[in-house]
Amino acid sequence: MQIRLLLPHLAAVSFASLSFCSSGQMSASSSMAFTVFWPCAGTASFCAPRILARGAIHRDTSKVFADFLTNNQARVPLLPTTPTVCFDSPGGNVQGAIELGRLIRRLRLDTCLEASYSQVAGKSSSKVLVSRAVCASACAFALAGGVNRYIGDGARYGVHQFAGSQGDIGEAGAQITAVRLAKFLDEMCIRRGLLDIASLVAPNDIHWLSAAELRAVRIDNVRSDPSQWRLDATNDGRVMAVYTQIQPETQNKVTLRILQDHGKPILLVELILGSKSGRSVAEVLNALNFETNRSASMFLNGVTQILEQDIRWTHSSGVFSASVLLPLSLSSRLPVAKSLEFRVGLPHSYEDLDPSVTTSIDGTQRLLIAALR
Repeated sequence: MQIRLLLPHLAAVSFASLSFCSSGQMSASSSMAFTVFWPCAGTASFCAPRILARGAIHRDTSKVFADFLTNNQARVPLLPTTPTVCFDSPGGNVQGAIELGRLIRRLRLDTCLEASYSQVAGKSSSKVLVSRAVCASACAFALAGGVNRYIGDGARYGVHQFAGSQGDIGEAGAQITAVRLAKFLDEMCIRRGLLDIASLVAPNDIHWLSAAELRAVRIDNVRSDPSQWRLDATNDGRVMAVYTQIQPETQNKVTLRILQDHGKPILLVELILGSKSGRSVAEVLNALNFETNRSASMFLNGVTQILEQDIRWTHSSGVFSASVLLPLSLSSRLPVAKSLEFRVGLPHSYEDLDPSVTTSIDGTQRLLIAALR
């Protein structure tokens, strides 16, 4: 006996298609397609090939994605075991978006939304794939499926009220749809405040969430609220700015400490592995101190600067730590920057040890000045 689960209201629900094509090349009716792109050169985990999900979401988009992953073994470049799915979509069918989000979560994949996407075209050049990316309407729920969800500076993530494919779905239909969307958001550990925001926006309009709103509803669960930065002091009385992040997937605890050491600005990085990690101390130190991994980069407002080429990690009482000298040109820009990314070049096989951190530092000017003076 074949059993079919019918969702009469939700299956027919879609979000209004608005005229905000991402780069002038994608229409709201273009079906979502999946391609592989290489965001940057190198073997570090953040340069791993990613999946670009671009176009309108339809009822069968999750099947299209599953088929894409199945057939991807013959593609070049090969994807890592758990690739990141990056979106550029004006919306589409909400049931299709939920099913795509659930498939992404079942596969334990991460999701992202950037202001634009580029593909490596050579050793020192890149090709722009999408100049103005968006994730709006139903896309908002597909992206929600990521275990780690990263929203870049300037990225546009928008929501509004839902409507049936033939217009108003009525009060009863709206209530049923809202309950199912709320259940889905609960499964994804996203606050229902996202639906509250959407409910206040007409179907033919859009609300682009601010960075603070994205963090508040936990769509962006990678970048933190700047209020999580705090002032502390070393045992000898030196002031330091301290930030701690628990990485959602591994439960690793990464702490950044910015301070002055003998008149020089330094960044102390500490890594405490989550309880699920089965790696030995020796294995972790070998990975962190491997010859090709002993470098780090810092991004302020998306602009990169190489920090050091010979970072040495040590271990004591369960804490792996490294000290990184900050160039004066970079430390002077810290107090006026809005976002900070610290990246370590670990290969894909050691992604679970990656101490890279992305955080907002907007509004922490006085705190950072105090630590660096």
